[in-house]
Amino acid sequence: MAVNLLEYAGASEYIYKISEINLSEMLKSFINMKREEFFSNGINIDSYIEENLKIVGDIEKIKMLFDVIIRNAIEASDIEKSSNIIRIEARESDWIEIKIYDNGIGIDDKLIQQIYEPLVTTKVQGTGLGLTIAKDICMRHGAEISIISEKKHYTQVLLKFKKEIKLT
Repeated sequence: MAVNLLEYAGASEYIYKISEINLSEMLKSFINMKREEFFSNGINIDSYIEENLKIVGDIEKIKMLFDVIIRNAIEASDIEKSSNIIRIEARESDWIEIKIYDNGIGIDDKLIQQIYEPLVTTKVQGTGLGLTIAKDICMRHGAEISIISEKKHYTQVLLKFKKEIKLT
């Protein structure tokens, strides 16, 4: 995370290594890699990922984006619920859309307005940089990120990538 902080603060240049990314394969691999973490946290993972969803971008930055969002979903699990679920859907429409849903603790309405600002966190050991960095990665990839949530019920993150993008 220290490297991410330095990158965000501008202490190092953003160096993007551009390539075609098969989001379908990357997401499936990412889910498999996190499967033990889901299990150890009592989380059921449900996914629907269309085949051959592709974008152009920096694969390491896109992996970082998904890591931030899925880590937040895992950390938002609610031990008082009988079943914790994370659902990941990826499909093509006018955009390449990825929805990441969890039925965890949700986000307070007041906080949702500030969620992308640096240093905003409710976590005891949180840095408040995860979603700030996630939004920056999206912006630099010509993508959109939006979050809807209901406190104590759910959070859904929607990522929308243009089919053909140019990095800024």
